[in-house]
Amino acid sequence: MRKKILVIDDSKAILEVIQIMLEEKGYLVKILDHTEDVFREVEGFGPDLIILDVWMPALSGKDITKKLKQADSTKNIPIIIFSALTKNQASEEVKEADDYLSKPFEMEELFEKVVKNISGG
Repeated sequence: MRKKILVIDDSKAILEVIQIMLEEKGYLVKILDHTEDVFREVEGFGPDLIILDVWMPALSGKDITKKLKQADSTKNIPIIIFSALTKNQASEEVKEADDYLSKPFEMEELFEKVVKNISGG
C-alpha cells in the first residue's frame, strides 16, 4: 500500500514541484495551498506524513502542528515543517514538529527527511 503524504504551502509552484517529486518516488500525495480545511483534510485523507510551511495565511504551521499533536487521532503523524528561517531562528515555531527543513532546500534533502520520518526514523 502506498504511503500518503499531505503537503501544505501557500506557494502553488512549491506544491507542484514537491508533488511531482514524491509521486515519482511512489507516494500518494495530496496538496493544499490554504489552511481553512486542513483538519478535515487530515482526517479524511489519513496521511502517513505531513509536510507543512510554517508561515501560512489564516493558521500558521505552528498552530496546525500544535493542534494535530494534541489530538489522539493525529498525534502520531510525523510532521516536517519548512521555512525560510534557520532552525534556530524558527525554534519556537517548529518545536512540536518531528523534523525541520530550511528553504530553499534541495529535493534530495526533502526526500531523505520524508524517508526518515515516514518509516519511523
